[in-house]
Amino acid sequence: MKPILVPIDFSQYSENAFLSALRIAQKLNMEITLINVVNTLLDWDKLSSKEKEKHTDVIDNEIEAKDKLDAFVKKHKVGDVRVSTVVEVGVPYDQILLLASKLEVALIVIGAYGRGGEEGKFIGSNIQKVIRKASCPVLAVKHSLDGNSWRNMALTTALNEDEHTYLEQVLPLINKLTHSIHLLHINTPENFMSSSKSEVLMNSFAGKLPGLKVHQHVYNHLEVENGILEFCNTKNIGWITIVSDHKGGNNSYQIGVTDTVLFKTELPVLSIHKK
Repeated sequence: MKPILVPIDFSQYSENAFLSALRIAQKLNMEITLINVVNTLLDWDKLSSKEKEKHTDVIDNEIEAKDKLDAFVKKHKVGDVRVSTVVEVGVPYDQILLLASKLEVALIVIGAYGRGGEEGKFIGSNIQKVIRKASCPVLAVKHSLDGNSWRNMALTTALNEDEHTYLEQVLPLINKLTHSIHLLHINTPENFMSSSKSEVLMNSFAGKLPGLKVHQHVYNHLEVENGILEFCNTKNIGWITIVSDHKGGNNSYQIGVTDTVLFKTELPVLSIHKK
């Protein structure tokens, strides 16, 4: 199985991401790659060795990052999970996405900063770009996840015809981790759908989630984001999966929904978006 990629900036948030990824890797027998990025606007890979020698601060930071990343792994009990480390130099989100593409990772697990999060950490300032541009699913977490976190998942859907096809890449993960799926459509005045039409589409979607216990919900609200959050609060949801489309389709489910939900909730948010 393809590996999980976890960006590490040595904050508590990135440690929470690693601990969460570790639980997933243990359940699914996956490997983990950790990446730390030495932040610079220099086009480091294109510089000659002589040119790099002029930037002693970057070289020192790279050496320090490798030592810190090795120490970070050693302080955790990883069991049988294989954990590898990578230190890159450049713009953090660029390097994260480049490595994710190179390794063809199954999932990026990234620490999400809450309101008032620490300034200056690269995860906090780059998470939105990673979520928007990654070709693989991205799981953003604010806390270290335990087994109870996975029991009930809200899977939001705009009920577009081909939407279920984008879930195929994460169905093995969902099948292993969750006990129950709450298939959720937020019905707004802007994109109102009749009960008869939504029932047909929900039944069709649920039928394409084999082996899962699926509960179907159409929830009326003025806004998609707040509708998702309100529903999750009433149903004791443990994590949220959002399939979004930033190139058209139902504009209520464009990728900005993920940003808003992630900002407002403490729940983990799994983002899958259409290219």
